[in-house]
Amino acid sequence: MRLCIDYRKLNAQTVPDSYPLPRMDDLLNEAKPTPYMSTIDLRSGYHQVKVAAEDRDKTAFTCPFGIYKFTRMPFGLRNAPVTFQRKASQLIRKRQLLSQICHPQPLLNKYKALYKPVPGSEQEAFRDLKLKLASPPVLKPADGTKTFVIRTDASCVALGAVLLQGEKDEEHPIEYASRLLSSSERNYSTTEREALAVVWALEKFRGYVKGQTIRLSSDHQPLK
Repeated sequence: MRLCIDYRKLNAQTVPDSYPLPRMDDLLNEAKPTPYMSTIDLRSGYHQVKVAAEDRDKTAFTCPFGIYKFTRMPFGLRNAPVTFQRKASQLIRKRQLLSQICHPQPLLNKYKALYKPVPGSEQEAFRDLKLKLASPPVLKPADGTKTFVIRTDASCVALGAVLLQGEKDEEHPIEYASRLLSSSERNYSTTEREALAVVWALEKFRGYVKGQTIRLSSDHQPLK
């Protein structure tokens, strides 16, 4: 259970923080050669970030028990996610510097971004780190046996595609995508639109399927 206050009026007057978040397609491309994935899960991340004393009145809310204000960062604030991301990135950079100074084998010298996969050659160092920070460690081998499946569809006005993974009855969707056709593309024949949907879907899901075994599913007989 998480308490979330309606901060829409406060958020409307808040200057947005444009701190960059990692691009998912870049992370997926880097994850492909990774034989293992290490995770360190943070507990109550938001509530570990202090709210500046002069800003605590802005978080005030009422309930049947009285009026309260947060001393730690709550959910619902416009800039809360990027604030947490920045704090986490600062922590990673500090540990990079500390490991380079104090450790014969730097633990985090190449750990550039939060949520980023780590090459297999560095897994032993991360395993040592995880044993110190969490118990038990979570190391799961990447499953390269599940085939990626792309199913496409094309109408007179739009293209659609769904990316799935698994075999037969165990398929589960990973991502849906759709886009409108431009006026010139709407003049394509049915076969051309179906082919365009295939090309577009492969480019759209490139971060997932490049270098992988994939199956493309189409109900359009000429393309088969």
